[in-house]
Amino acid sequence: MKRYNTRIVLAVLIIILLSGCSNNENASKELSLSVGGKNISYHIIEDVNINNLNDLFSFAFDTHSIYSIEEVDIGDKIYIDFGANPPDKFYIRDYLLTREGKQQYNEKLALDVPVQGDNDRYCIIIDMHMASYLSSYYEEDKKDNRGFLIVTTTEGVEKTYQFVIRTKAA
Repeated sequence: MKRYNTRIVLAVLIIILLSGCSNNENASKELSLSVGGKNISYHIIEDVNINNLNDLFSFAFDTHSIYSIEEVDIGDKIYIDFGANPPDKFYIRDYLLTREGKQQYNEKLALDVPVQGDNDRYCIIIDMHMASYLSSYYEEDKKDNRGFLIVTTTEGVEKTYQFVIRTKAA
């Protein structure tokens, strides 16, 4: 009987430990991103060096990445929900990325994204990225990888979220 109780206790402990080690990094966070009813994976970064953004989005292109890259149509709305913790202020930047997730052009060609909404729920409309027109190489049905930074400020503390989507190219 003692052996049976030990197995039960061990099984319960394993279940408790596994439930606390979820791979879904977004599960306990205060931000929700969605498009067309699908959630968009995001990543939080602690220190952003605005002068060295080249590898900033490579997390989504790693072969072992848990992040998925959603395909989004031009004109779609991405909804941003801060839930119960809306920031005091925030801004969003849009970067055109290479197939490896590196910034394709310098910071001057990153776009400030206009945000619509109020309170804790906002949206952005996905437009064609102007830098997509710069490539002289034509590829039929080409897709652009786009990296977005959401930089929030709450009570003087800055927090940066990043996510990657794929859109039709120019």
